[in-house]
Amino acid sequence: MNLRPQPLTEKFALIIANPITGIILDILPSKRQDYFYYYFQQIFDSLRLSVKFIVTDLFESYWTIVRNQFWKSIHIVNRFH
Repeated sequence: MNLRPQPLTEKFALIIANPITGIILDILPSKRQDYFYYYFQQIFDSLRLSVKFIVTDLFESYWTIVRNQFWKSIHIVNRFH
């Protein structure tokens, strides 16, 4: 079931970028886990599973999304962020 999350009023965002080129691909207006699931479920499985590396900080929702949506990728954690 893909339900659109409630409207967002948060001060933190998620920036999705190519770390090699530095090109920003998208900016998500929330760090809420339900919003991540909704967003990434809109992407074809074949595209999500072709992601080789994901770099995040230690935020717990990132771990959950990587485990459940990008299980073929290597998760690199930036502990200094």
